[in-house]
Amino acid sequence: MFEKKIDLFNLFITGKSRRLNLNEIPHFLYTVSKFIFFDILKFFSREKTKEIPDFRNKKIAYVDTTNNYEALKFLKNHYDVLFVTSAKSPVNDELIGIFDYLKDSTILGKYLFLLYLSINNKYGIKSYLSILKYYNRDEDHYCFFKDNAPSAIFISNDHEPKSRGLIQAAQLLTIPIFYFQHASVSNRFPPLNFTASFLYGKYSNMIYKTKSCSRGDTYLVGNHKFDIFKHEIKEKANVGEISIVGIAYNELDNLDKIRFLVSSLSMEPNIKKIVVRPHPRDKRELFSKQTDIIDKIIISNSNIESSINFLLKVDLLIAGNSSILLEAALSNVVPVQYSFGEYQSHLNDYYGFISYGVANYMNNYKELIDFITKYDFSAVHPRRKTKYYDASVESDFDYSVEKQIVSILKKNYSIN
Repeated sequence: MFEKKIDLFNLFITGKSRRLNLNEIPHFLYTVSKFIFFDILKFFSREKTKEIPDFRNKKIAYVDTTNNYEALKFLKNHYDVLFVTSAKSPVNDELIGIFDYLKDSTILGKYLFLLYLSINNKYGIKSYLSILKYYNRDEDHYCFFKDNAPSAIFISNDHEPKSRGLIQAAQLLTIPIFYFQHASVSNRFPPLNFTASFLYGKYSNMIYKTKSCSRGDTYLVGNHKFDIFKHEIKEKANVGEISIVGIAYNELDNLDKIRFLVSSLSMEPNIKKIVVRPHPRDKRELFSKQTDIIDKIIISNSNIESSINFLLKVDLLIAGNSSILLEAALSNVVPVQYSFGEYQSHLNDYYGFISYGVANYMNNYKELIDFITKYDFSAVHPRRKTKYYDASVESDFDYSVEKQIVSILKKNYSIN
């Protein structure tokens, strides 16, 4: 009954951890009642018909976040491509917003879906807000593109509900759709189902091969974002001391532990600077007031500064379970996975960075300081340890990933 909707939200509804706690139920009921009220108003209101942007026979890149945009903006160097978003607030002025054209085709369905999930032991409704907002994204995208089909769609997210809705619509309309990996993947991600998928390397391919329903061509090309930083990354290999430390954190990490770490590192005489970077989605305040930020500490604005530009400022990166550890290693920055939070057991090595030798794991502050103090700079450089994750490292197309991608698109799919 709800197969397509389960595919849409699978990552966010599956497992015991996705079930609501008792103390969350009142807010859930309040939110649902508010959505019902506004859905009723919407049903009886008449909206003016707006002129739909013309995408017929054009190439479009679909992005909803800054990270999505960073993964696809290289396409502008080679194609006449329109950047499109279904986000209510576009991340930059270049994007063509289609949010206002995606009309809820059904109203009752999302409430029945929430009821179905709540009585099924396999699922949970902790992400109920996402379901309430994006339940109709598959049907909405289908209706939008049915008589307005582009010649090709480029996308860099394969698991968020908004992206899944577009993917389902493109498949039904037989629009060629090309996926570009933009971050590390895990075995919780859905199968690949694209005309072609451009993955970083063997690790990502191994993860997706476990999905029996994966379809389409697959190419292991590496991460094109590092192409233009060849000189800076090679210079990083010549660093002889760890004096600037980066700390990256996200919503899973405990702020008190991060504050303790920042405070402790600031008192280490050999540490000259500490650059702290929250995940773009993490809106929590690390420091209660500006005076808490001492001279040694710099805050990286993740909504403005790219992750690579941040990484090239530091000698060592400390992070929890985050794909930025791989980016650090690819930048020849020493990556350390640190215990910032009480993770569930399956998250301890979520991306396999510890198992495959990409990141160094530290459980406490003493271990960390010993590691920093005694780090062997004559050892193998971090980038060389990433070959299993990035197919371009020390290959014929090292630092030429973008050129490799464009060549494949032209040769195999006539994308010019």
